[in-house]
Amino acid sequence: MSVAVAVWLAVSIVTAVLLAVLMLQLIRNLKLLAGALARYRDEVQPLLERMQRESARARERAETVPSRLPDRRPGARLRK
Repeated sequence: MSVAVAVWLAVSIVTAVLLAVLMLQLIRNLKLLAGALARYRDEVQPLLERMQRESARARERAETVPSRLPDRRPGARLRK
């Protein structure tokens, strides 16, 4: 076996090992990210639901406000 082939084989093996290590780290980090995302969703979901309820309640109140305002047509009298 020539020296060039041995060097090429050693570099190839080291590269393959490094790629395998990088892939394992990537998979580990993806699992950590998925767990963090699940925890975040569990913590944020109740706040989001409360905000949606409050938004719906505010929208309902905003729809009834014009009916309680005085008439604003031209020539309408202002209350004193």
